[in-house]
Formats: sequence, structure tokens, C-alpha cells
Amino acid sequence: MIRVYACILTAAMLCAAGLIAERRHIAVIVSSDTGIYADALTGFYSSFDPGLAQIDQPVYVDALPDPARFFSERSDADLIVTIGSKATQLALAEGHGSKIVFSMVSSPRAVGVASRPDVCGTSMDVSLSEFFKSLRELSPSARNVYAFYSTPEGEFAASEGEYLDLQLGVEYHKRRLSGKSELPRALESIQGKADAFYLVPDALYDSEQFQIVSDFCKKNKIVLMTSFSSLMQAGATFSLRPDYTRIGRVTAEMAGTVLQGKGCGPRRVVFPDQAYFSLNERYAEESGLTIPQSVKETASRTRLFLSAVNLMNEGKPKSALIVFDAILKKAPDDAAAKRYRDAIVERQSGAQTRQMMESARQYLAAKNFERAIQEYKNVLSVNAGNQEAMAGLDEAKLGISEQYRARGDAAVDPYDKARFYSSAVQYMPNNTRAAMALDGVRARQKQRLAEDLKLGIADYNAREFDRAVKTFENILLIEPGNREAQEYLRIAVRKRDALRKLQE
Repeated sequence: MIRVYACILTAAMLCAAGLIAERRHIAVIVSSDTGIYADALTGFYSSFDPGLAQIDQPVYVDALPDPARFFSERSDADLIVTIGSKATQLALAEGHGSKIVFSMVSSPRAVGVASRPDVCGTSMDVSLSEFFKSLRELSPSARNVYAFYSTPEGEFAASEGEYLDLQLGVEYHKRRLSGKSELPRALESIQGKADAFYLVPDALYDSEQFQIVSDFCKKNKIVLMTSFSSLMQAGATFSLRPDYTRIGRVTAEMAGTVLQGKGCGPRRVVFPDQAYFSLNERYAEESGLTIPQSVKETASRTRLFLSAVNLMNEGKPKSALIVFDAILKKAPDDAAAKRYRDAIVERQSGAQTRQMMESARQYLAAKNFERAIQEYKNVLSVNAGNQEAMAGLDEAKLGISEQYRARGDAAVDPYDKARFYSSAVQYMPNNTRAAMALDGVRARQKQRLAEDLKLGIADYNAREFDRAVKTFENILLIEPGNREAQEYLRIAVRKRDALRKLQE
């Protein structure tokens, strides 16, 4: 069904383009015939400008008896678009010298795109921080989160959670397994310890292994988290997934930019800017969880939102607009709904984009970088491939980064310097002046770390938790990987917060 739909879309694109036998063409290869890739294809076809190139009928990896021959026969393609990690890896290995724009890839760096500066595309990874935030909303008492993996790709995805617990109030434990046979014993080892389990995108989990994990989590009242809504429906507590259709739209914009000779642009890899929360209420209740009303409302709004996106994909923008307006009436700050609503309006008139761009330029010229950043983001939310907006956003980020660097230069306290320089680097990692200044402060202060650690521990033992927390945070500004400071900070924060509650 999906393949038939994709073929129909392709035919429609060819008709729209007219007789283009002499025009450039794009080869499309898809990892597998699944729903999420179909959504991405829909977004790609609906957004790509047919005047730029002819799009070949999509080919699926599992239907390729001879991949080398496939890429050889398409050596004249002006661009290869890949959907999914398997298709991308195949194109990197066999498509020698071809321009590649990838889509729907989990852990792009692990797939190998970093070695090809001429390759760009979109990731499908939702940050683990978003999972931890949703977990705290669903189950505020949850603390220990576990994750198992078996492949380099899985390790890459799982590793993001390290030390996020310091910020989000959970303790994260990842473990590498040698294979599927080790899973039951590994699950037994966390019985009575785990409050939540994150299902890492990894070859470790086929349908049988997923069912083992699902049954274990339900039996032991463990929140089971996944990035795939289909798995959530099959037996997980909740899912956080990106908007696959939007990923396809962004991929189309990037493909157009490459075909126009502008290269990959300032961002080689674009990550999802919105995660959609879906809840399996029945599974959650069977797991013994009490679901807050706010969480139920969020899940309900997601279902409504996805129905509106489907209406858009089906060519019913007016109906979709009604649904998005209904969502925004109840939740005016819903950024995703606003973005799609604006996109529909934008198709009818380009005035909105022009107005936002002019506003962004004015804020940038006035050195109001925070407002400029917001305006450029507004433009990109409507038109993700707008090159001027991307360049303006980077310029504004550099501007605010330089402001923080200047504040660091003016600061007297070395820890204030480190804090400002660190903020400068966070806004613009390529700000070498800020990065070098930060490295200099850290080098000079390292000799004091042992003494500062003693002071922090002394304050901790004296139950002066506010001072202890500040000292440990300062140490981590200088040496982010200091395990002793991390552990003391974790405990000091908990005791400080507990003491404040008692005092209240």
C-alpha cells in the first residue's frame, strides 16, 4: 500500500513537471516499506519544487538484489535522496562520488555521515532530555532510568543520557549487552531498582524482545519509553516522536538547496525541533500508574494534532486549518500547531515571511540579538530551508555569543568568567575566541580544584547546602567531568531541596 502510494505521488510529480527527459533527476532509496518512512516521503514529495528536477520512483533496500548495480545504473543522478539509516549507509558505501541528502536517520554520526562534508540531511532523533521531562510529568517520583543497547548506533543514542540526570532529577544507567540472549538476565538484574526503561533504537529489540521488555515493565510497574508510536501502541507507556512529515519537508528544502549549487548550507544535519507525546493509557493503568490529568490532555492534543497533519497530507488544507485553529484556541502556545497553521497561510501569501524577515533584519542591525534569533526561528518554522534566515540566525547567535564573551572579559571572578565564556560557546560553538578564553580560565583554575572540593565537602558536612551546591557547580564549570563533584552536587541538591520543603 505504501509503495503504491509513493508511486502515485511520483507520477503526480512527473506530470506537474511536464516533459523533463532532459532535466536533472533525483534517485530515491528507502530503507523499508514502513509507515514512518511513508510519512517522510509524503512530506518530501509535497514540498519539493518539481521544476528543479525529475524524481525517480522510490526504490526499497529490501527489493534490491544487487545494490552495486543499482547505484551503477544511477551514476548519472544529480542527487541521491535516502530515507532511513539502512538506505543512507548503502548510499555512502556504493554511491561513490554522488551527492547525497539523507532523511530519517538515527544517530547520523554513527552512520558515518561525518566523514563526508558534501553529505547533509535530517535526523529523526528526539533528545533524551525530552523523555526525562515527560517522565517527570507522568511519574514525579521516578528516579532510576535504565537503557540497554548492543550496537554502536545504540550506544551513540544511549550515551546522550549521561549526566542529563544532574539537570533533570533522575539517575540514568546504560548498559551494553552482547546480544538478545542476555536481555532476560539483564532485566532481572534491575528488578526492584528501575522506575523507567528507555527503549534505545537498537537492533537488540525485535518484536519478541520488545514483548519481553514490555511484559517485564508492566509486571514491575516500570514506565516504558520509546521513540516509536507503533511500539507504544503495542505495549509501552508513552512515546515521543518527531513529525515525520515535517522531516520530509525539511529534506525537500535541503535537496533543493543542493541542486541549486548552494551546497549543504550552514547546517549539515538538522534535528527535529518538536517532539510529540503519545500515551498508552491502558498500558499505563495496567502498569499501576496514576496518570495526571495534564498528561492526558497533552496526549489528547497530540492525537488531534496528528489528525490535522494527516488532513494536510491528504490535500485538505482548509480542514486542517480548522483543526489547528481549534488546538490553538485551547493551547495558544502550541508551537507545532502554530507552525503548521502558518505554513498553510504562507502558501496563500508570502507576506508573512517577508514581514518576519524584515523584522529580523532590523533587530539584527540594532544588535538586539535575542529578538533577532526569535524572528529568524519564526521564519524557519514556516520555511525550514530559507538560507537567508539560516545565515541570519547564525549571525545573531554569534552576536550574542560575543556579548557573553565580552562580559566574561570584564568579569573579575574566575568562575563568573567561566560561566560567561561557557554561555558564549553554547550559543556559538565555533566562537574560537570564547572557546580559547574558556580553556584559559579552566587551565588557571584547575590548580584550585582540590582545595575547592574540600571546601564544598566541608560545607556539605556542615549542612550548608546552598554554599556546597554553588561550590560544586563552580568546580564543574572548570572540570565538567569531575565525578566526585557531580556526585556531591547530586546529593547536595536533593538534601537542600528536602530541607527547604521541611522548612516550608
